[in-house]
Amino acid sequence: MGSDEIPFNMSVHFDARLKEVPDDEEQMKKGISFLKEKVVDENHPKLAGLLGVYSRILGNLQEAEWYLNESIEMYRDNHNKRGLVANKLRLAHVFQWKENYYQADTLFKEVMIEIKQDSALKDVYLDFAYQHYGKSKFDQEDYHEALELFQQALTIRRKKGDYGLIQSTQQAILQTKECLQSGQ
Repeated sequence: MGSDEIPFNMSVHFDARLKEVPDDEEQMKKGISFLKEKVVDENHPKLAGLLGVYSRILGNLQEAEWYLNESIEMYRDNHNKRGLVANKLRLAHVFQWKENYYQADTLFKEVMIEIKQDSALKDVYLDFAYQHYGKSKFDQEDYHEALELFQQALTIRRKKGDYGLIQSTQQAILQTKECLQSGQ
């Protein structure tokens, strides 16, 4: 099951601090309830990962961390590298939102090493790793490092040709440059 199969509005937008905000918080809460019923029936790592993502977006960080750790364990047991890496990135993002930057940055760096050592993972996830690590640096007000990471993500995303991802990274770069210019 993908997010497009959830019969509720799970879409988000980004605020000025590059944080995801639900377009419809009540719909997202209903979507989480829907997923919780499914995960009990199916015990599937992808569902647990989605629960982790949406719980984080709604600010339920302990719940997000729990679901992502469950997803990681299931993917590890299944020897599924892609699912494992994706959910480690998501977990690092939760640590970032908890303002546990040391743990977030450590996990981002660890996952980036894993990604760079596997060409199949590199093609799929390296831009996401740069983007999300950049957001962590942005939250830490390390705007120079954030900008460098966003620019690396943008280079990869331009090669991929995914307009939505390119636009997201360009927004992050613009916001970071504004912070640098204003001396924040």
